[in-house]
Amino acid sequence: MYKGYRGAQNPLPYVHEPPKHQETPAGLTSQLLVATGTANLRKGPSTRAEIAFKVKAEDTLEVLGETTDWYHARIADGNFFIHKSLARPL
Repeated sequence: MYKGYRGAQNPLPYVHEPPKHQETPAGLTSQLLVATGTANLRKGPSTRAEIAFKVKAEDTLEVLGETTDWYHARIADGNFFIHKSLARPL
């Protein structure tokens, strides 16, 4: 934080920030179709994140963005994450 006699430096460059989800790219459709029998919607992009609830096959979700392996999606009850292997773009 302190270098030589110049005083304190801005600590912001040293703070670690978790990766943020990306906004929906222009080429990505704005809806997803659940492709499996049932799928867990989670509160975070991890299998360790709490399961908010389950959706059934053929349910549709609105895409808000995506990470490497997860879609950030919205349904009537809120915003959640679903693994990309469990849903496909419409």
